[in-house]
Amino acid sequence: MANEPKELSIAAKAALDVLSASDKPLTLGEISEKAGMDIKSGNLTGLVRAGKVISEEREYVCPTCNHKKIYHVFSIAE
Repeated sequence: MANEPKELSIAAKAALDVLSASDKPLTLGEISEKAGMDIKSGNLTGLVRAGKVISEEREYVCPTCNHKKIYHVFSIAE
């Protein structure tokens, strides 16, 4: 019984719906905004581990001070 798939939470289902409708990878904040609810990183971690969502690391460099910020974007796995 331990290997049976768990039912997705409401937030995880909402994240999948938003990512399915998107034509580009989205940040956690963008997913939350489009879903109209607070999506937590844990909701996406479970989807990444299940192979339903892909997480990519991106880097932003501030043009003023050259500070580097690492963030993740998410998309549906093909």
